[in-house]
Amino acid sequence: MNYSLFFTILTILLAAWFAWRYYKLRRDINEYAGLVREQNVITNISELQSLSSIISTIISTSEDQNSTLNAERARLATVLEFFGAFLTAFFLAAFLTAFFLAAFLTAFFLATFLTAFFLAAFFAMPNA
Repeated sequence: MNYSLFFTILTILLAAWFAWRYYKLRRDINEYAGLVREQNVITNISELQSLSSIISTIISTSEDQNSTLNAERARLATVLEFFGAFLTAFFLAAFLTAFFLAAFLTAFFLATFLTAFFLAAFFAMPNA
C-alpha cells in the first residue's frame, strides 16, 4: 500500500493547523498591541495574560517614577525660587550699600574740601 498520499494529506492538515494557530496568534497580538497603545492592558486572551501583567507593572512603575520626578522637580523649583529671591535681595542690598557708601564718601570729601577751601580763603584774607 502506498502511504505517500496519507502522509501528504497529514502534512497538509498539520500545515493548515499551524497556519491557523499562527494567524490567530498574529490577530491576538495585533489586537493586544492596540490595547497597549490605548493604555488598556487588561485582556481576556489567555496566552497574553503574563505579558499583560508585565506591561501593567511596567506602566505603573513608570507612572510612579514620573510622579516622583514631578515631586522632586517641584521641590527643586521651590528651592531655586527661594535661592533666586535670596540672591536678588543680597545683590540689591549690596548695590544699595555701595551706592550709599559712595554717596556718603562723596559728600564727606566734598564737605572736607569745601571746609578746607573756606578756611584757607578765610585765613588768606588780609586783616582790615
